[in-house]
Amino acid sequence: MSIINYFFEKHIERCKKELENFENNRFKDIREDLKAEAKQYINGAKNFFGSIDAENYSDFNKFNSMIKTFNDELNRIMKASANISTLVYVIQNVSEDDFYTYTDFISYFAYDENKFNNADERDIKNLKRLDKFLERADDDFELYKERGDLKAELGLYNEAIDDYKKALELNPNYDEAKNALEEINKKLTDIKIINVDKTNNDVKVNNTQNKESEKYYEEGVNYHKEGKYKEGNAKYYLGQYKEAIKDYDKAIELDPNHSYIYYNRGLAKGNLGQHFEAIKDYNKAIELDPNNISAYFKRGASKDKLGQYEEAIKDYNKAIELYPNTDVYFARGFTKLELGQYEEAIKDYNKAIELDPNDSYAYFARGASKDKLGQYEEAIKDYDKAIELDPNHNYIYYNRGLAKGNLGQHFEAIKDYNKAIELDPNNISAYFKRGASKDKLGQYEEAIKDYNKAIELYPNTDAYFARGFTKYHLGQYEEAIKDYDKAIELDPNDSYNYHSRGLAKGNLGQHFEAIKDYNKAIELDPNNISAYFARGFTKDHLGQYEEAIKDYDKAIELDPNDSYIYYNRGVSKENLEQYKEALKDYKKALELDPNNDTVRENIKNIQNQYGFR
Repeated sequence: MSIINYFFEKHIERCKKELENFENNRFKDIREDLKAEAKQYINGAKNFFGSIDAENYSDFNKFNSMIKTFNDELNRIMKASANISTLVYVIQNVSEDDFYTYTDFISYFAYDENKFNNADERDIKNLKRLDKFLERADDDFELYKERGDLKAELGLYNEAIDDYKKALELNPNYDEAKNALEEINKKLTDIKIINVDKTNNDVKVNNTQNKESEKYYEEGVNYHKEGKYKEGNAKYYLGQYKEAIKDYDKAIELDPNHSYIYYNRGLAKGNLGQHFEAIKDYNKAIELDPNNISAYFKRGASKDKLGQYEEAIKDYNKAIELYPNTDVYFARGFTKLELGQYEEAIKDYNKAIELDPNDSYAYFARGASKDKLGQYEEAIKDYDKAIELDPNHNYIYYNRGLAKGNLGQHFEAIKDYNKAIELDPNNISAYFKRGASKDKLGQYEEAIKDYNKAIELYPNTDAYFARGFTKYHLGQYEEAIKDYDKAIELDPNDSYNYHSRGLAKGNLGQHFEAIKDYNKAIELDPNNISAYFARGFTKDHLGQYEEAIKDYDKAIELDPNDSYIYYNRGVSKENLEQYKEALKDYKKALELDPNNDTVRENIKNIQNQYGFR
């Protein structure tokens, strides 16, 4: 094994651990309707890491490309979780400090095989030897120090610091480890990682230095203002927001009159979800510099996350007044979308596109806004353009498929879902919606296969319900009931799960059990017309005609324009020999549905037999 592959193996182990930590600690922050999608990307990353033979791996460009895709999709999901619930799939190009980012994932997971050009095989032999020794004697602080020295020589400062800290944990008085740690910190304090963009006061990472060094820029404290500010920025970009805030606090204590320090502290607080506190910092930044564009922009973003949409728009307005740019127009459009101001949102996306005609996300978001207005054909045109600019994002094909499905173009929709699945074989939503389109086309067996796949990837109530519904149409009532049982187990508060299970039981002759399900459906949703109708129909079948009529009465109260309900109420009344009343219902049913020959025949029979007109 080469030294490159040796460290790559260690790198994969750390990636797996970091991914596990994210899943355990941050997955809960994801919005409920996005968890299935997030899960598929996390599982995809797990499978990718698990499939790698680190000892013989060589295609590091492919590795980093796959990791970038994972990072981008996770950014999108986490940002959507942090902002709005209206639009599931809207994303944008973001800078390192935008909305809700995980730039630490890409910098942490990415792998640079060129870091070890100065190493030789003796280094790897020594490292492997020390690894084995430490497996047998993990309390030997001197061995940790020795391994840390070797890693430091290779420029692996983060690995070295870990070992030095472990040595000091085992022996806090071990001066050699302390000295080694101080030596590394001294090197790191000389790293220049910050550039201030005077145009918008944003702080950006200068990647000219070793990223491994940046990750452990934690010690060697310089207490003058600029030093603490830079240290805070380093920690901010590494996702160490709490530690960054401490450094910004110290910088402000030393010099409380610089707008950009409050601004950056606000960013860190925002990333911790402390939006009220972040807004206070943005307020101070604006007080010190009324032309701080980024502070208005980010204050608007924090207000967005707090649901203060009108106030957020005011801040975006000010940012646009100071410096019109595509990001702010995009954000303002996003907020208007949340307020249901779809036409206004489209105007902002128009402006974003005018400023950057090659922004695929702006076309995508505009298409999604048109979707909300039911302008499906226009939405499809925007999705077409987004795909032309960026043909490798599965979610654009997915959303175009949704729009085509809404137009009844299910064959075309299926083609888009196919492409979305080709680009991401773990796209749960694409399998689910492809199954739904196949359902519409009567391709029930094929639909079930897609629902099976969606359930395999992420068991959820919608997929079980849909599969049960399809099995119901195939006459597989017992199998349908099993799926409805599962849907109810996952979501016991969905009225339609009970209603549908009742229908399946009714078709098996389990009428009393069916009525129990209809009762539960009505309890959960007193306006569930279908449940009242189905319960009435079942009671009629059981000879409970008066009770059936009560249910039909309620259904008609909720929907007075359904011909079929009047017809069935007429049947129950006829069964009670209330022929005159039955005739009224049949006439109303025929008025609503003049082509219903069955109703016409019932009217004729009553008129001929009993003389009613």
